[in-house]
Amino acid sequence: MQGRRAPGIDGLSVEFYKAYWDVLSHDLLDVFNESLASGPMPMTCRRAVITLLPKKGNLQDIENWRPVSLLCVDYKLLSKALATRLGRAVEQVIHRDQTY
Repeated sequence: MQGRRAPGIDGLSVEFYKAYWDVLSHDLLDVFNESLASGPMPMTCRRAVITLLPKKGNLQDIENWRPVSLLCVDYKLLSKALATRLGRAVEQVIHRDQTY
């Protein structure tokens, strides 16, 4: 994952996870597995901070701003892992001449 991005509502950055991955990885994997087995991710993983980023032009005009959701890194980690695994599975199911 790319670093130097704004953290989510928990305030934990990509750099934090990289620095403490040896300590966090097993517990985080347990949380992911439990969540996948029993239902949705914990609420802390599913919340986002919505902020506005300026575009070019007159910043007094609302059209020159765009909303961005800042998601927690743990949610992004799980999403990336699932997308990677699903991508491999899709390659097995869908012929390469089809798009997915």
